Amino acid sequence: MIFEGERREIGLISLRGTAQKIDASPYFMREALQRFVGETAHIGERHRVTGLGTRVARWSGRVTEEVYLRRVQRELERAPRDLLFGLYASSTVAMLGPTVSKLVYVTDAPAHELVHSYPQFEGLSEAEVSRHLRDEEAAVERADLVVTHTHWSKTALIEKAGAAPEKVCIAQSGVPNERIIGGLKPKEIQRGEPFVALFVGRAWERKGLPEAMAAVELLNARGIPAQLKVFGCTPPKSVLTEHATCFGPFDPNDDAELDRFEGHLREAHVHLLASKAECFGNAIAEAGAQGTPSIVTAVQGLPEAVIDGQTGAVVSAEGDVAGSLAEVMSEWYADPELHLSLCRGVLKDVKERLNWDAWGMAVASALEAKGL
Repeated sequence: MIFEGERREIGLISLRGTAQKIDASPYFMREALQRFVGETAHIGERHRVTGLGTRVARWSGRVTEEVYLRRVQRELERAPRDLLFGLYASSTVAMLGPTVSKLVYVTDAPAHELVHSYPQFEGLSEAEVSRHLRDEEAAVERADLVVTHTHWSKTALIEKAGAAPEKVCIAQSGVPNERIIGGLKPKEIQRGEPFVALFVGRAWERKGLPEAMAAVELLNARGIPAQLKVFGCTPPKSVLTEHATCFGPFDPNDDAELDRFEGHLREAHVHLLASKAECFGNAIAEAGAQGTPSIVTAVQGLPEAVIDGQTGAVVSAEGDVAGSLAEVMSEWYADPELHLSLCRGVLKDVKERLNWDAWGMAVASALEAKGL
């Protein structure tokens, strides 16, 4: 269903791009807002790459946050928008000058839950951590509506970032509906054929590639022929074994590369995401759209992305994670009908819940409820 009510002018505020699939969530959020809410434009257009020097930034057209803010402010003074969406942009939203536009802040989790769990925040001084937290709190305070993906994140926004409960709505992310294949037949387990697991992710340490590899080795040691396909990263050779094939990074803007990746997802029996920290994990929906259930660790937002026993499995992030992954995979290998029911379950979940149209409709409903 396409939104047929009053179309509003929407300004997108993001230091990340919104024009290419490589920027993933912001790109698909823009597409969904365009379908269900109004006409979108990325305010300020070009975005920053941290670490670029002033001269290189000038040559490339990519800018610092301060320059980006000035561009946004000037554009809004010339042409105010009905709505502004700050996409994963707490500091930008916090520092934005006065505007008549209603403001929606979108985040997958507050900084309060990330600064001590995501590796990119390691090494920050107390002052830098405090600044991140203040920016989050200011963005939440300023926003007319806060959109996040999970109940876990909503609770943290309320309890730690000071969000008013009635201001926060949940809209779960997923895959674009055009990537969902009608009538797809899942990959069934055949005794004697290799059990194929797939891992995808640039941040391979945080997302648990060593644990996934160790689990596949345990299966082979138990007499279950198993393989691991690795996408999205190039880990050290010491991390992988003879039972792994690494395909490296791929460009989702390249249709041929995306088709190849999705083909491998369809040929896999399981997607492994044994993360140490993870706000939601869109790869779960990407795998599910190809009929492949996921096994994930019970950290942060992951238990809400996978419905344990219906669309995959959730294992403890404590103790022997590789052993827990192997135990679930062994159970599925011994009971192909159980595995097939999970494949069907995740296909249904993606069609109904884990897709960007569902996100767009949830946001449109929240805007209507708030009178925005």
